[in-house]
Amino acid sequence: SLPAKNSPLARFNGTNFAFMGPVKSGKTFDFFQANLYRKYGPNYNSIWFNRDMQRLKSWGFNTIGNWSDPAAYALHQLPFVVTISIPHKTTVSSGSDYWGKMPDPFDPLFAHNAAQTIDAAMAPYKLDPWCLGAFVDNELSWKGNGIYGNIGLALGALHESASASPAKQAFLQQLQSEYSSIQAFNTAWHTQLQHRTDLLPPLTAPAKLTKQAEADCRKFVHAYAVQYFKVISAAFHNAAPNNLYLGCRFAWFTKGEAKAAAKYCDVVSFNIYQPQITASQWGWLSQLHKPCIIGEFHSGALDRGMWMPGLVQEPNQQGRASMFTNYVRSVAENPALVGCHWFELVDEPLTGRTWDGENYNIGFLACTDRPYTHLVEAARRILGSVYTLRASFIPQKSHSPESTIP
Repeated sequence: SLPAKNSPLARFNGTNFAFMGPVKSGKTFDFFQANLYRKYGPNYNSIWFNRDMQRLKSWGFNTIGNWSDPAAYALHQLPFVVTISIPHKTTVSSGSDYWGKMPDPFDPLFAHNAAQTIDAAMAPYKLDPWCLGAFVDNELSWKGNGIYGNIGLALGALHESASASPAKQAFLQQLQSEYSSIQAFNTAWHTQLQHRTDLLPPLTAPAKLTKQAEADCRKFVHAYAVQYFKVISAAFHNAAPNNLYLGCRFAWFTKGEAKAAAKYCDVVSFNIYQPQITASQWGWLSQLHKPCIIGEFHSGALDRGMWMPGLVQEPNQQGRASMFTNYVRSVAENPALVGCHWFELVDEPLTGRTWDGENYNIGFLACTDRPYTHLVEAARRILGSVYTLRASFIPQKSHSPESTIP
């Protein structure tokens, strides 16, 4: 039962609004925090954070990843990254808007919000030598579903009204420069519009696009990505010139968007939930000519009472340990990748996160603060040897005696 109002554990009662799921709001209880209170007493927070820094260093970790509590940053025991999300009002649908529609980077308000938000977020950290930089935004819906998913943002922009959508206006400017008349546009797109003004209202593209229409859409989606990363990069480097802009943590994307990111980001980031990073699928990262980092990976199992294993399922805790080893090794073997961040340190609640119900067995710690020993032992082994492993895959340049610098 939940604690009574006068109980010491009542402090972990709360209320919350859900981002998704059938229940939109209600009472909550933080099981993990309550367990820490039971284990460590009233000063549980400071005790736990200090113990966790000891744990992470003992296990071989060298960075505090995204979504972490700023209280961990303040201890200055491990380098850390900052989490930033840019608020936006005008949006465009890509056709697959899992976390929401895409921000419209052509909206002047987007640049204003980016500058203000990044400046405020980085103010406490831009002179902190332990701060590596920041991820800005997360798992944006660059790509839609279906045969035209790669150009979903272009089709979504067409479906907006030009009077309310800067992205639609930008697309129409591109089309106007491409086609001298509406008749030329009709010929290329196989449409039957009467006037250029017919493009201004919400427009549904033909069910089957011509090759020229697809090419126009691809060109716009690339321009969309360039505009987004250019705006964020300018705001970030103005606010924190000594820190790294770590990208937007791609989940659904095309190589075109990744190339646009590489032009403006210091590091290009990807959340890759797979058993390992294969050269056949991810060898192209070297073509970006920028360091790349994996912002999230994990695995889970159902042998410890949890109801969901996560996005990569293993049969048991031993399997999770093997997956961690294989994944980190595959990252070390990819010359474009400079590291990977595990998501996340603690199992999600058995009853689900309050905002979306996610309840994965993906932690190094259970909700009782007990480490998963197989995973810990695997981390110590592979992370303890990762620099030696990485060095063995770095090509060694030969130098003539005359060019060798002592």
